[in-house]
Amino acid sequence: MTHGTITGRTLPPALVAGLHRRGFRPIVPQRPGFGLTDIATADYAETAADDMAAILDAVRLKGAFLLTRDDGVASALAFARRHPVRVRAAMLINPRWPGSAVRSPDTVMGAVTRAFVARPELVSVFSEMMRRQTRTDIMAAIVQRSADHVPADRDVLQRPGVLTSMVRDIQAMAARTSHGFAHEQGLYARGWTPPALEPGIPWLVVECGPLSLPGVERAFAALPAARFTVLPDAGLLLYHSHPDAVVALFADHAGGQAP
Repeated sequence: MTHGTITGRTLPPALVAGLHRRGFRPIVPQRPGFGLTDIATADYAETAADDMAAILDAVRLKGAFLLTRDDGVASALAFARRHPVRVRAAMLINPRWPGSAVRSPDTVMGAVTRAFVARPELVSVFSEMMRRQTRTDIMAAIVQRSADHVPADRDVLQRPGVLTSMVRDIQAMAARTSHGFAHEQGLYARGWTPPALEPGIPWLVVECGPLSLPGVERAFAALPAARFTVLPDAGLLLYHSHPDAVVALFADHAGGQAP
């Protein structure tokens, strides 16, 4: 499983329990420059992809199922391109689109994304400025404002412990440096497009209703024989708000059985 833009290293207990019940054991590798990881010195997405392969080697797995969301898509698709035999099936949730299309443009992260696309040269400076503003109360306010426009996200933040867990996760992701976030956002701002992939990997692209953008089939036409579906009420925080639906989609797409 890949983490999101600035959160997702820590998975909600209900999601983990649901995956365990279906026979899956989630592994969440941090991408280069996030948390305490080293900074990528070569191509960012390729470095992240090879890190994923190295983790599978370390735990002696020949292959795995892939579940990714939002800005993790570039690294996930690079992994599928560079190590196709290691991906048994893959599911993308609210994947970052190529070009200037932005989900939730009225949120804090939506505004940041638009600014990065318009002025890629500001990515590094702004990313470090953001990292230095990870005070708990500031992060909590940003998360709450970002969830306001999707009822399911707004409601889930009222559950005990959810907001606190997310804020700690964000702070941990920026514990060492902002380079991971900056490199990844720079990759998208410079015009990333999904790479052409060989047939053989079953793909499922999941859009969440309140955040969906028109034309997803065209945006991800590089995925051979991909299927597309929508979770009508889910938003950015669907791992917290819709864990059973995520697990059901993932397990059914993977054939209902872990390796």
